[in-house]
Amino acid sequence: MILEAFNRITGVEVEALVTNEVPEGKTLDYKRDLPTDPSELLRDVTAFANADGGDMIFGIDEKRDGQGQPTGLPASIVGLGAPNLEQEVLRLRSILDSNVDSKIIGIDSRALATTAGPVVLLRIPRSEMAPHMIVQEGRTNSRFYVRTGAGKHPMDVDEIRAAFLASGDLEDRMEAFVARRIEAILLGRTPVVLADSGRMVLHFVPYSAMRSKAEVDLARIRDHVPRPMRCSGSDYRFNLDGLVSYHRYRDTGESRSYTLCFRSGVIEAVTSDFIQMRNGFAGCPGSGLQEVLIDASRDALSCLSRLEISPPVAVFVSLLGVRGALWHVGDNYMQSGGGPYPFDRDIVRLPEVVARSVDVKPELLLRPIMDAIWQSVGWERCHQFDAQGNYRQ
Repeated sequence: MILEAFNRITGVEVEALVTNEVPEGKTLDYKRDLPTDPSELLRDVTAFANADGGDMIFGIDEKRDGQGQPTGLPASIVGLGAPNLEQEVLRLRSILDSNVDSKIIGIDSRALATTAGPVVLLRIPRSEMAPHMIVQEGRTNSRFYVRTGAGKHPMDVDEIRAAFLASGDLEDRMEAFVARRIEAILLGRTPVVLADSGRMVLHFVPYSAMRSKAEVDLARIRDHVPRPMRCSGSDYRFNLDGLVSYHRYRDTGESRSYTLCFRSGVIEAVTSDFIQMRNGFAGCPGSGLQEVLIDASRDALSCLSRLEISPPVAVFVSLLGVRGALWHVGDNYMQSGGGPYPFDRDIVRLPEVVARSVDVKPELLLRPIMDAIWQSVGWERCHQFDAQGNYRQ
């Protein structure tokens, strides 16, 4: 793999691979021509995704040995003669989108100019949703492939079993992490002292953060740190966990909200002090909190994009200290069956959702969570979505 961020790669880096005779390996593959057979492309790309990811470069010829077999060493850049490379890139993407289960998230592709002619670079990430299977229409031999230093090969039963077990273990680790953080918040072990009256807790957990111990460079978002929920202004500071932005009441020193960006890339956003007495009842401002939830999700996904952390990202939402409180919109408390239905438990852990793109509309991503909140107080679904699924403020 070229050791450079994808959007910074130019033809110069590609030419250096040939000049320095960098061999193919587990994360690098050379191709002379663009594929005409979709099967070969699908085997190559899924093999990368099911292993450690890598770069495929089309337009580079390989050296041959005495028997005419490819050696894996680049011989020269031959360039690609296709009249419209951008259209070819779209064709490759369409093949991958239509013939792989589940869809591989985060593939990057682009045409690059070199002194010897244009090439196409395809970067396949190590997939957090592996293993991926080829499911070509009209074929019955659906297979899993994986790449090693010696090339690609069909996965055997043990390799497939191990891949699925690793995927399940990843989800268990995410659940355990969120549970530990919820416990810490309940015990008051937060980076700032929070005000009372309820907590809404959001966790944005990139799958990559659970696989790798690598740390992100938080200094890169110092001037763009996500603001705390329900706050127009904030302070920020580094701490042992990462970078935290927070709001503080001047008179008490307590904070209404904070957002903590962990060194692993996980983002935790917490707001408090939202349970209010209204009409003689304790209630949560439902419409307002939903807008806060949408805005916070948009900010968090934008932050992860700046840190070049690729999806998928699991999103967890929890409501703490809400037992007996009502969920209301405007002046009307949520009512069902002729009477108000308050939250029936102190800790409301809502079903997680997965963002498979940083460009997803937050309100659509969060709809299952919003539906679950309204169901918690007796309604069938969130009534702020119309029959066509459009969100209404």
